[in-house]
Amino acid sequence: MFLNFRHSLFFLFVSSFIALPQAASENTSLPAYWFWAGRSVLSDVPTNALFYIHQGTIERGSGRQRQPSFQPQGAAPVALRGRGILLVFRVEDISSSLKFSEKVIFKIKTWEAKGNQVLGVQIDYDSPTRALAPYVDFLKLFRQDLPSEYQLSVTGLADWAANASEETMLALSGVADEIVFQLYNGRREIPDLENYLRRMTRVNMPFRIGLLDNQEISLEQRQKLQNNPSFKGWVYFLPGVPLGQKPDPIRVR
Repeated sequence: MFLNFRHSLFFLFVSSFIALPQAASENTSLPAYWFWAGRSVLSDVPTNALFYIHQGTIERGSGRQRQPSFQPQGAAPVALRGRGILLVFRVEDISSSLKFSEKVIFKIKTWEAKGNQVLGVQIDYDSPTRALAPYVDFLKLFRQDLPSEYQLSVTGLADWAANASEETMLALSGVADEIVFQLYNGRREIPDLENYLRRMTRVNMPFRIGLLDNQEISLEQRQKLQNNPSFKGWVYFLPGVPLGQKPDPIRVR
């Protein structure tokens, strides 16, 4: 559900031009931000913020063999001054036995070599609710190869919270450490947003809510979420560089 910048090797730019949305309450977890393929211009980033940083995509195969391939993407590693990091990998195909855990671990080590605290990995795959079971199987295989000290986060469709079976969600909670539900599609919030937010009470594992940088949630819904012990906070998606525009290198104030 992220904006699709396929085959784009862009970098982040962290500077001081616009203010970012902050966590709604001290009772929620750390404020967090997605950096996708492109430049993100930041100011007033809390020193305890979490960064979800896109690092590559498993792309669908083409031609006769249709063998998926891993495409490194995203920002080059830099020191982010103690902020927690989860590296994000977009997955477009789970039907193959393509092993990409070695590439993921290599990416982790390159960020750690800059002195960063890499907390874990996030898998971004738009699984239809009816097809969650095979996706959970895919995650189990990946989890086996990921060193136990790293968290496994997954992005999730809002429909999972509304319509996935309890059995499937229980199986997902057994392999993933958190879900980040994305309440937008492209650059627009999803239809029937309030209904999906009400259904988040069904979620019995740690979860966050992913929002666009300018997306608003009513105070009533924010308060209800903050009263849910499984709710861990917000993740704001920051827009990237338009295709064809030269990105700037990442800089940290």
